[in-house]
Amino acid sequence: MALNAPTAFAAAGVNIDNIARLQFDVGGVATFIRSSPAGSTDDTGAVTRFMEDRVVNFTVTEVTGATVSVVAGAALQLQTFDVTNLGNDTQDFLLAAIEQANGTADPYSASTDSFIPTTPQVFVDDGDNIFNAGDTALYINDLAAGSTIRVYIVSTIPAVADGSVAVMTLVAQVAESASGASEGTAASAIMADDNSHVSPVGDFSNGAQTTVAVAAATIADVVTTMQTVFNDPAGAAAVDEDSTGAAQDAVTNGQHSDTGSYTVGVAQLTVTKTASLIWDPVNDAVSPKSITGAYTQYTITVANDAAATVSGFLTSLSDVLPASLALDNDFVTNAGPGNATYGNGQSFEVTYINGTRTLPALGTCTAGGNGDGCDSGLAAGDTITIDYATLMPAEGAYVAGELKPNESVVIKFNAIIQ
Repeated sequence: MALNAPTAFAAAGVNIDNIARLQFDVGGVATFIRSSPAGSTDDTGAVTRFMEDRVVNFTVTEVTGATVSVVAGAALQLQTFDVTNLGNDTQDFLLAAIEQANGTADPYSASTDSFIPTTPQVFVDDGDNIFNAGDTALYINDLAAGSTIRVYIVSTIPAVADGSVAVMTLVAQVAESASGASEGTAASAIMADDNSHVSPVGDFSNGAQTTVAVAAATIADVVTTMQTVFNDPAGAAAVDEDSTGAAQDAVTNGQHSDTGSYTVGVAQLTVTKTASLIWDPVNDAVSPKSITGAYTQYTITVANDAAATVSGFLTSLSDVLPASLALDNDFVTNAGPGNATYGNGQSFEVTYINGTRTLPALGTCTAGGNGDGCDSGLAAGDTITIDYATLMPAEGAYVAGELKPNESVVIKFNAIIQ
């Protein structure tokens, strides 16, 4: 008798069929009997069947791995999380933001919670992993097994002192992948499994949905029915979603959580601009002088001091050239005209110091601006405008224009003396 067992994981609700076949000899003649649940005496038989039960397993993970630096009064400040479905069925998830009690330890520093952000709300990403106007969903809809989706807690920071900390927790509650009127509502929450594990009640969807407690019950295995088993790990929340303080986010409770924090501080930005002559039409690069046709190279450095406690969020920088100067659109070397550093039309150079951004090494200035983030004509006296949100777009752990403590961004360009 051969026993063949599949090794792949089955989806919840799938029937698992199996049949055994016995071979024996009668008077030297091979004879076969196939099995059946009721017992079989011939080679017809019937499958033995059971249904794959549903395993609820998922995680909430804070993404940045560090406190989020903010300034007092700032709106739309993000805590960023990923929710991953590790179970064997497509699930919905209800979501809640919890501002932990004063004195709760910051997971990323020795500080403790000391203020309450204004109206923290939860929104689900629309698939591009960038917070924008398209992120309007209040719950996770139809997250397939093995899939991950991004979720944001979005807050306004009140007027509080530098160094103040708010510890924020995202809680996810498993729910049925439903359709119709119950989708995304408290009624869709899976508040208990079939092995006496229950979920704590709480307010979800920015307070719009409140779940209802159910009694724990252990239900014997029914082979023809998909039953539910909570297998979610313990989370990082100080308390469950009901915030009673009674227990940690416990294992196998149909909820999972992780925690981040906001830290209020001040960016310490400096702007340094230097100039050096690199070429003139008489002396070339040998001790050039400020004469008509000479090229001077400007270096503008924006730095956020290492002692700063928060990032600076750069928007724009304008440099008004006097009528005696015109932008060198080719960013020439000290060999003078016709010797572009990077190629004709590349008018400025960018260097990022101490950061992990992937910035372009060069760019082009055009009237009206472009994808390189520089707006300028080529006439004498034009204004050069740098759009830092374009030059330094959202990337990895950076938002657009962000300059973290101990980082600098350096822009170089040449001007031609008229």
